[in-house]
Amino acid sequence: MPHPLSHPKMLTTGVLNTVVGQTAAHIEVVNLEAHRSANVTILVIDWNTGSPVILFNQSLTMLPNTFMSFSQALAQFHYEIRLILPAHLNVTANTFAINASASTLPGLTMTEKDMKHLH
Repeated sequence: MPHPLSHPKMLTTGVLNTVVGQTAAHIEVVNLEAHRSANVTILVIDWNTGSPVILFNQSLTMLPNTFMSFSQALAQFHYEIRLILPAHLNVTANTFAINASASTLPGLTMTEKDMKHLH
């Protein structure tokens, strides 16, 4: 049986409602490990119909000491960001609401500690 720390952690913002002027969801991920790569999955889900529609689904391997950012255009209102990160590595992520100029908008900045752990 694998060690519990080898399982990834799945985080969610919960369903969010866009703020005035928001055109996209922006996600920033950093792998602070000096010598180990990390597998990361990012999903952006549209909940406007009441059922999930995946807008963005990317799995990748981040090299040690690297930063990556992703943006997904949003048409309207209800969306969720899910992150699957390694539980045992120093990998962290934050999410933001941005406008057409890629400026951060107040109200929907979520750090990893603000997100809910899913089981």
